[in-house]
Amino acid sequence: MKKIFRKIFIPIPVTLIAGCLVSNSFSSCSTSQDVKRIDGTDWQGIKRGSFAENDYIINNKRKTVTYINGVSIGSFNLIIPDYVSVGKHKFKVLLGQKCFSHNTGLTGTIRLNNFIREIPNECFFGCASLVGIICLKKLIKIGDWAFADVPLLSHIYILQSGELDTDWASELSYIGDFAFYNAILLDGSIILGSQCYYVGDYAFNNCSNIKSVDMQFCDILVNINVGTFAASGIRDVYFPPNLQNIEDEAFRWCADLQIVHIPVKGMTLSLGRNCFFGCESLLRFTNVIKVKKLGEGCFSYDSNISFPVWQPEYELDEIPNNAFSACGFSALKFYPNGVKNICDYAFADNQNLNFLDFSEYSVEDGPPQWEGKHIFSGANFNGGTILFNDRNRFTQEWKNFFLDNNIEVGEKWRIETTPQPFKKIIEPEKKKYTVILNYSDTVALEPFSYETTDDFDEQQLVIKFNPKSTEESEHATFKLNTQIDKNNKEIKLELKISNATPGTYQGKVLFFYGATKLITQESLFTIECV
Repeated sequence: MKKIFRKIFIPIPVTLIAGCLVSNSFSSCSTSQDVKRIDGTDWQGIKRGSFAENDYIINNKRKTVTYINGVSIGSFNLIIPDYVSVGKHKFKVLLGQKCFSHNTGLTGTIRLNNFIREIPNECFFGCASLVGIICLKKLIKIGDWAFADVPLLSHIYILQSGELDTDWASELSYIGDFAFYNAILLDGSIILGSQCYYVGDYAFNNCSNIKSVDMQFCDILVNINVGTFAASGIRDVYFPPNLQNIEDEAFRWCADLQIVHIPVKGMTLSLGRNCFFGCESLLRFTNVIKVKKLGEGCFSYDSNISFPVWQPEYELDEIPNNAFSACGFSALKFYPNGVKNICDYAFADNQNLNFLDFSEYSVEDGPPQWEGKHIFSGANFNGGTILFNDRNRFTQEWKNFFLDNNIEVGEKWRIETTPQPFKKIIEPEKKKYTVILNYSDTVALEPFSYETTDDFDEQQLVIKFNPKSTEESEHATFKLNTQIDKNNKEIKLELKISNATPGTYQGKVLFFYGATKLITQESLFTIECV
């Protein structure tokens, strides 16, 4: 994937970017016996005597001065110098823990020096008026709470050859816990590189202006930690290729999150409690995920998400309490050798749910021995269909199972068997129903015209078929396969019908790009099943 970064040209004197690198500023500095007074005259815009002796630590052996513990100087657009004078010598300037913590006098932008590549713990914590950071070297480490509660921080730039580059995060190896907590104006996209091995708890919590996070190059990053991106503004996220765990609340209340990009090879994940809770715009994962552990409330209130059936190879033993409550499911299929246990309210309040498929269960299987109660509580008030492969085996035991889970079989929820017309027509004759749309000639689909095909991401295109509600279509299942031909500028749709009964079917085709509905295409299908 090509990286694209926004660059802004500004004239900068060459003398501002002179210097060399220095090693770890997180390490403790021993205080020398011959401590000398620093009067502050090397700091641009800082008055003589502005620094107290407890504002810094001098290391005579390493020739460094590390500023610590809530330096209280106030300045607009502060420039941190490369060196300060200690007696007759020049010492490198570094930042220590809590350096400017809760300094409300720092306003505008701070320009770091050539030696600062690490931002220590709580360095700018609570700097309520700080707007931006300009670095002369790419950062490699950001400590715990480093920029927490800096609500006006909107940008971090790298200054190189007189240009400001937004690629500030690509060499980071460590982002600490709560590092950018409540940095609500931090803007743009974050691209992490191959060195990154840790992104801390709540690191970007409530960063509501971040649009995208790309971790696809982070080969050694295996965990997304507790609350890391919770309540942030991200719309899409690219997962690391070797990701194993997503911890509790990692993406909770990411209301704008639409697409989760999974590596082509797929992945097996453990998902923590409430980790995607309230992601109401979430549409899909781009490739296969196998879930070996699922936390309570994991996908609750994700009203647009609709996963495939729960098959045995999903490696999931249990669906816990409220895991998929208030989601967008319309149909669910279960296997007798699939998920071993489903807990209380697991699929509660799925108000679009109108189809439950137990057709893989044999007479000997009996109803599932799930521990949960009220599993389907609040499902479609208009009822729906429960599919078996043999009507005669719907026993009192099955009836009690559905009653315990808030599905009352009778007038609204009906028992159906796999109809013979489906087996007779669809399987032997392999009937296909195809619609071809040339989207370059369709005004309403202008975003997919030839002029924009270079930017067109087919993975974000979602096409759905909504059948017209008729007596015949009530029990049928529709599957729409999509093929995009960029060369010929065509979208080929293949509509397959299962559980079909004799009749004529009509419907609408809905096109979405991301979360935006683009067009409703009236499609007068005349599909005859006899």
